[in-house]
Amino acid sequence: MKLLLDTHTFLWSITNGNLSESARTAFLDRENTLFLSAASYWEICIKISVGKIALAANWSQVFEEEITANGIQWLQIEKEHSRKVIDSRLSIVIHLTAC
Repeated sequence: MKLLLDTHTFLWSITNGNLSESARTAFLDRENTLFLSAASYWEICIKISVGKIALAANWSQVFEEEITANGIQWLQIEKEHSRKVIDSRLSIVIHLTAC
C-alpha cells in the first residue's frame, strides 16, 4: 500500500510519539511504500521558527537519516502539482494518521 505520511505522523514515528498501534504497524510494514512531502519539511521549519516545537540541534541530520533508514520516498512539490489538484478537483488526500 502507498502511504503519504503527514508531518505529525512522521515526527511521531521517528520519536516514538503518540502513534496508534495500527499506525505504527503500517509505518513499520516493509510491504508499504512510504512517502513524505516537501511540505512537511517546510511545516517543521515553520513550527521550529515560531516555537511550536523544539527539536535537537541536529534535527535535520536525524530527519535525513530516518528518511533513508525507513525507505521513505521524498515528494517534491512543483507548481504543476498544485495545478493538478485544481484540475482534478481532488478533495480528499488519503494519509496515514495517528488515529
